[in-house]
Amino acid sequence: MMSNSTPTAAIKFNYAQYGFRPSPAVASFSSRGPSEMNGDILKPDVLAPGVNILAAWPSGVGPNPNPFILKNFNYESGTSMAAPHVSGIIALIKYKHKQWSPAAIQSAIITSAKELDLDGNPIKDEADNKTAGVYTTGAGQVNPAGAMDPGFI
Repeated sequence: MMSNSTPTAAIKFNYAQYGFRPSPAVASFSSRGPSEMNGDILKPDVLAPGVNILAAWPSGVGPNPNPFILKNFNYESGTSMAAPHVSGIIALIKYKHKQWSPAAIQSAIITSAKELDLDGNPIKDEADNKTAGVYTTGAGQVNPAGAMDPGFI
């Protein structure tokens, strides 16, 4: 095994490869609002990536997992996958705008969200393949670059 005393790494911004269309789309299992259980509060505020996200996994996956493999990953979907995306955006905003309140950060995320998919069409709902309404998308798909400088909060 070789070692390198000067290892390097690179993170390429805006280098994601999108293979599915339409993208983004609202997952068929995504919650819709308003909820009668919480006083008819309009939710969601925004959409975030949460389907088939490659994530760390505590044990081997598959029908015959190898207990000796320590680097385990799995594709998962749901709020538990979307929340870290939004948390990361919040951290970036807070780093750049240290004085902003939580309400200002929320406003930046909501007002900069994108209502259109990558092809310039309204975001679709996977449940019926029709244009998703505001009770399904909230303000739209999170836009990290836009949230950093929303222009108005």
